[in-house]
Amino acid sequence: MKKTLLALAVAAVSTSALAAGNIYDDGTTSFNVKGEIDTYLSTADVKTTKAGVTTKESADPDVNLWAKIQIDAKHKLNDSVTAFGSFEIENGNGFDSWSGLTSDSNTTKTDDLYFGFNFGENFGIAMGEIGDFGDSLDAITIDNTNEGIGYMDDFAKSLESAGHAVSAKYTTGGLKLIADTYLTSDEDEDVAYGASAQYAFSEMFTLGATYQDQGNRGSEIMGVAARMNIAGFGAAVNYVLEDKVSGEEYSVVSTALDYQIDKVRLYTSLGFAEDDNSDKEITYFTVGADYAVSSNISAFIEYSDAEQETDSNNKVEGNGAVAGFYYTF
Repeated sequence: MKKTLLALAVAAVSTSALAAGNIYDDGTTSFNVKGEIDTYLSTADVKTTKAGVTTKESADPDVNLWAKIQIDAKHKLNDSVTAFGSFEIENGNGFDSWSGLTSDSNTTKTDDLYFGFNFGENFGIAMGEIGDFGDSLDAITIDNTNEGIGYMDDFAKSLESAGHAVSAKYTTGGLKLIADTYLTSDEDEDVAYGASAQYAFSEMFTLGATYQDQGNRGSEIMGVAARMNIAGFGAAVNYVLEDKVSGEEYSVVSTALDYQIDKVRLYTSLGFAEDDNSDKEITYFTVGADYAVSSNISAFIEYSDAEQETDSNNKVEGNGAVAGFYYTF
């Protein structure tokens, strides 16, 4: 549900499967519709120890589905300026990748709603839920799993824009620069802001760096990441410092590896985080594989394990397995 496009891309899927989504294009205005249905079979166990007392919670094997329809539109104002907008309509009883526990609300909602303008071929600005347009944390997020665990996805305090953000993006050659700000009408909450730079030296090697200050709403996050891809083998590593409002100051090292063999991809994601102000530690890993069934269907299976420990008397341990299909149309 969170990394479907990655799974399909690395499975050597061409974008021709999405061409059918082009509903209307007269050279000035275009209107596109595409969708996705995700199907999961998952199970998990969570063990929590507080003050030396341990409780266990298990999620029996269960099937869950999630779906979306995405609508994209563009309108060319002149030779230099193009307006664009996008939103998704989502529904489903998805699951928590940390605990495996499900939600049966099946509430339909609008998500990833944003509107903006492109000025020429290199610069754009968007307002709303800007994650799909450009997020300053993307430069140091290296999780290569489908539903598994990565520090920037599952532990770092990622500020949800909730439709109140503005993002500016500039790209040229191998360089991508992003600056974003997260506004709020609450006078007691700080305005958050971030900036990132990412440079692809070639198709094989990329470096990225991020700084984001969320004020009293979350964390101060800074980090660097390096990515490499050679002959079907991919490797990425990042180093992140996260200073939370709660007083925790995490130093994080994460690694992601994958290997493509025709239609099969094998992958793993693992990391270690340590609170510099206490003995709290976070360790996690995911191993898995996905397979391109066709140009628009991907199947995967993976296992994840994570532990968050303050001391031997206070910790949370979780593990789970999930298998599923991603179907795009």
